[in-house]
Amino acid sequence: MLARRIVVWSARGAIAFAFIVACSKFGKTPSDSVVDGPAPASASVVPPTMPSVAPAASSNVENQPPLVQARTYFANGQNWLARFVLEPQALSPSGTPEEIELLAQICNVQGDEECVGKCNAKLGHKVKGDSGKDDSDRARGAASAAPTELKRAQDYVAKKQLGPARAILEPKLLNDTASKDEIVLLKSICVQKADRMCVALCDAKLR
Repeated sequence: MLARRIVVWSARGAIAFAFIVACSKFGKTPSDSVVDGPAPASASVVPPTMPSVAPAASSNVENQPPLVQARTYFANGQNWLARFVLEPQALSPSGTPEEIELLAQICNVQGDEECVGKCNAKLGHKVKGDSGKDDSDRARGAASAAPTELKRAQDYVAKKQLGPARAILEPKLLNDTASKDEIVLLKSICVQKADRMCVALCDAKLR
């Protein structure tokens, strides 16, 4: 009986030993096959990049040369603004006959004989149409010479005194009582002063 038990135990030990050898031959045990650790990170999805669209080139007249700006303003009846952008260039040593003649026409409509005289002297002759000014031209010149707030502001601007001119126009803009010409003139002053907020406010009022 004892010998039979010994044989059974020996057989069981042999089976266990054979199982251990087999596991060591083929790799880790089943319990070792489970690997602890963070799960592999999923691949991040990168959204497609939209092609950048370059802004359209600005067609703003303020980016044009003084002569082009003055022609545009003069054609729209904005005589003082046309003069404001053109006069410094036209009466400078580099002023061209075309610029001087246009300035003379603007000053002629405004009834500013002194300005016309300066243009004639610089050209060496009278500007065509100077002597043929009719009553309607003189009436427009007289009207432009009226002592209005716009006229006062324009006079300050002509003298390069932008601060007093702005002090006249800006309160009217904020009170919604400024005319279109006054807003345009104030905007030109703010452009000279690099005041972007003022320029944006003027643009909003002009829409």
